[in-house]
Amino acid sequence: MADTPTKKKIAILGGGIGALSTALELTNNPAWQSQIDHITIYQMGWRLGGKCATGRGANGQIEEHGIHLFGGGYYNALDAVSRVYEALAATPEGWPYTFDEVFEKQYLSLVWHHGTDHGTPPIRMSAINFPPNDLGPRDGEKFADAMTAVGALPDTIEHMLNELLSVPALAESMLSSALAGLSAQSLKAGFAQLRSSIGKGQALAVLASLTVFDDLLNLIKGLVATRSELQDIYTALDYFLALLRGIVRDRWIDGKSYDEMDMDATYGNYAAWLQHHGASQATVDSPMAQAPIGILYQFPNGSHVASSMGAGAYLHWVLRTFGYLGAPFWLFGHGTGESLVLPMYELLKRRGVRFEFFSKVQALHTNAGGTHITSVDMDVQATLASGVAAYAPLTTENGQSCWPAEPNFAQLAQGAALQAQGIDLESYWSGWACPAQRTLTAGTDFDTLVFAISLGAVPTLCSELVAQKPAWQQLLANIPTIQTQSLQMWLNKTTPELGLVLAPTNPTDTGLACGYAVPYDGIVDFSRLIKWENWPAASTPKALWYFADVLAQTDVPAPFTDTTYPAKMQAAAVAAAQRFMATGLKPLFPLGLDASGKLKQDTLVGQPYIRVNFEPTERYVTAPANTTTFRLKAWESGYSNLYLAGDWTYTGLNVGCVEATMMSGKLASLAISGYPALNTIIGYSAGAPPMHA
Repeated sequence: MADTPTKKKIAILGGGIGALSTALELTNNPAWQSQIDHITIYQMGWRLGGKCATGRGANGQIEEHGIHLFGGGYYNALDAVSRVYEALAATPEGWPYTFDEVFEKQYLSLVWHHGTDHGTPPIRMSAINFPPNDLGPRDGEKFADAMTAVGALPDTIEHMLNELLSVPALAESMLSSALAGLSAQSLKAGFAQLRSSIGKGQALAVLASLTVFDDLLNLIKGLVATRSELQDIYTALDYFLALLRGIVRDRWIDGKSYDEMDMDATYGNYAAWLQHHGASQATVDSPMAQAPIGILYQFPNGSHVASSMGAGAYLHWVLRTFGYLGAPFWLFGHGTGESLVLPMYELLKRRGVRFEFFSKVQALHTNAGGTHITSVDMDVQATLASGVAAYAPLTTENGQSCWPAEPNFAQLAQGAALQAQGIDLESYWSGWACPAQRTLTAGTDFDTLVFAISLGAVPTLCSELVAQKPAWQQLLANIPTIQTQSLQMWLNKTTPELGLVLAPTNPTDTGLACGYAVPYDGIVDFSRLIKWENWPAASTPKALWYFADVLAQTDVPAPFTDTTYPAKMQAAAVAAAQRFMATGLKPLFPLGLDASGKLKQDTLVGQPYIRVNFEPTERYVTAPANTTTFRLKAWESGYSNLYLAGDWTYTGLNVGCVEATMMSGKLASLAISGYPALNTIIGYSAGAPPMHA
């Protein structure tokens, strides 16, 4: 009789989206229980989600790490999360919400225009209403070859031009130029030819079909000096033409991969690439071209002074932006913790995945030869109180299960001391004397180890690995992590009452934009979330706005022994928020300000939530030009029993977002178990892991 294969014990370090998505994909495999003995997720502190973790403050206020939503180009994440909701509904316990009830489509994007100084509030606002399409969250396979998203560009360009071409000055000029062959009819024919050429993959024909648009661009260029209202049309058209030329020449004719574009010594940065393909400097600096930079925080030094992003990563993101499923944005109808993290946790728990909260990784250790991980040292941050069989991490607000902003102290033996001392168990600077330590040992506690902790913690937790492997050294030397900050404000007037009146095509759309102003590039109206909070009837807010951006690193972080460092960082974020509320809100809330231009104090309801993300596990991972090759694939740790997950790994998308993180979980699961199939990981094309090639 053949020996029965030994089932694997899998330990996953970290409780963010990378860890959860790895466990999700492993347990999506119908055969997982015949291959795996158990899966255990070890999480520092009391909640899951990593950068997507949510807590609840006074009055049940939803407190986020920043602004979170899904893009319509999140082909893997939209599919995976919609299936989580479906799987939960099919369990005996059921689930109170459907995916369609929680994830809400958004078509409107606000565009803020600045003068020459992007450090000051914008001078005017415009809006883009993207057209809907009939694709759903599980239709991402239509973009299995990411270049198929190029086919969506003509529709988007034509839709935007049709809105912009209503400008009388341009319409009159086009009529006067009709004898030269430029007319609305010629543009319509040009779009038909462009679609046909793209559909057939005829690179030279695509370039030839751009002639009529070049003529339009030249016409507008001659008018902009006297007709400033045409500037938006000029930059939009100039941008799309540069994208199309770059796609055809680099991707179709020269056959360059996104990675090769990123690593190009001359044109590897997005700005140089756009200009190389014809975009003007003004276009490169325009809100449309800069949107991916602001959304993805592509400022490797943590300030807006200099941006850098790989040209291939930029193009991949832009194509996903316009090749969207249903809508360009999918907003969370609940907090991120309740919309995304909680359903994943509940499904994994029901499948038998174990969760060890209060498990703070200290160090990974290797054998002398550097071939495998032998053990993992951990601090046990807290132990269970007498009579508590297992830690229950959730609380309830307004009838909804949710994550608390601090531990459930009554369940912990050290709860009273933690609460009295105000200890933050998510901080490396807490100064807390942990009541116990433990060591996970290879062969006993795990056979397979997944490191799913953010890149910012690698120097601290993986020093042995970094010392042994040049690939880890190059990773840290080339992929910077940066600090971010956010502000949430609850207000006693509706957004229109504050002076921002929108007229979206879709009536449920809300205010959403990037490129607003330093210190908050990203802004979103999340007033829809107030109903899930727990305010007294007499003081329920009418509006809720989120703001987020980078925060420059002004000095070297203090040693972990300096317990005053978190307060110093929080003070910097508070000062930035106060300056913003005093000087930066006039374009957004002109009716909510006092005579000096400062937000009226009585406009605020409760206290703003101000956050700075500086902890090693919270730092944002950037994607500068010429760095893609230094990312490690899920199976490239250099250690036979160690796999990697997180948006800092190589995913094919290679930017910091939930989509890339969930792709990393799929890739880690594939490397460990052979599931899911490689061709279901949309946007990844760099080859299978050796053990499952």
